[in-house]
Amino acid sequence: MDFEDDAVDALIKHKCDLEDMFLQGQRFEDTTGTEPRRSTRGIRYWISTNVVAVSGDLTEQVFDGYLRRFFRYGSKAKVLLNSPIVTQAISGFAKDKLRLSDVMQKKYGMALSEYLSPFGSVVLANHNLMTNDSLQDFDGLAGMAIGVDMSGVQLRHMKGRITVRNENIQANDVDGRVDEYLSEAGIQVPLEKTHALMTGVTG
Repeated sequence: MDFEDDAVDALIKHKCDLEDMFLQGQRFEDTTGTEPRRSTRGIRYWISTNVVAVSGDLTEQVFDGYLRRFFRYGSKAKVLLNSPIVTQAISGFAKDKLRLSDVMQKKYGMALSEYLSPFGSVVLANHNLMTNDSLQDFDGLAGMAIGVDMSGVQLRHMKGRITVRNENIQANDVDGRVDEYLSEAGIQVPLEKTHALMTGVTG
């Protein structure tokens, strides 16, 4: 067994957990131990004003109504984090309004499509963490789209501790080695009305 290979795998899992926390984490503080343990609120739970419950198939008319609310405040170029079922629905009715965004691909390092609407330009990012084990289960994130105004989200972290690797933290009587990855970071949303949430999409 190669310890460093395992460390790389553990870091990848830690980054996925961190991203999941930024998506749907809940504020929490546990003070039962010697040191308090805290978790941060994800972007899903910051949004309370612009929430559209679809409860079924996503149509172009419903999507445009969602975008109208999404672009009422903030930037005229925003990002939509889509579950795969939302991406499928949009691609079905919006082919003539979609184009590949080279600028955003260079900025975020992945292939992204841009949807041109009368209200503003939205970059569509299909997010594979927003899914369930069963591809027919659209509960929770699997039936959602999270509209984010990137200029209205701030990363907050302890100095030098976005992610650190603490090595050899095992007890003295342990025959082995224990490392940990620790992130002390969260997101801040100064004006939640610049963001929007769509829920309940099933097709």
